[in-house]
Amino acid sequence: MWEPTTGRPAARTAAWFISQTSGRPGKVFPLIGSNRYQFQDISDASFRSYMREHAPEFHVSETLLTHEAPENAYAIVRRLIAEEPELRGISVNGGGISGVLRAMRELAVEQQCKIRLVCRDIGPEARKGLSEGLITASLCHPVDRMPEELINVMLRMSARAMAMARCDFPLRATNQHAIGQMPLRASHRRAAANKKERK
Repeated sequence: MWEPTTGRPAARTAAWFISQTSGRPGKVFPLIGSNRYQFQDISDASFRSYMREHAPEFHVSETLLTHEAPENAYAIVRRLIAEEPELRGISVNGGGISGVLRAMRELAVEQQCKIRLVCRDIGPEARKGLSEGLITASLCHPVDRMPEELINVMLRMSARAMAMARCDFPLRATNQHAIGQMPLRASHRRAAANKKERK
């Protein structure tokens, strides 16, 4: 049996990044795809737990649902920008990062600098957001290693007639300065090459 990670370390790390890199206290808004996703729900609770214990000067709002849709995430962030002058941080734990980045790009640079954005994505859109300095940190597991490692675990389980095995993957935290040092996944390389050809 393979038991996925609960996401607690990543959620608490996201909370650490927002609380430690924000220049001053204010409001923080967690975004998730759906509270029916157990992984996201547990991560959301862990994020709140860290902020409550270690950064009580920040106000963490009610969790906002993107339903994994970029257009929903865009509308949410545009509303927050318009209605929340004390907006200091956004944690995106689920889909919709492209919509969040679209809303951030519409801000003046001095406004962008006041908002800390942490996400659980390292796809092409997140990489672009990191390179632009819009994303403070991207937290993810090494997806390039996961398929091979999981196959190896299953083979070991089959050979030894094991009912259960543990497979741990380290959490990667990537910021603007590290993005150029990370190898592109094959699918991302193909997408970048196709985009270049279209130009």
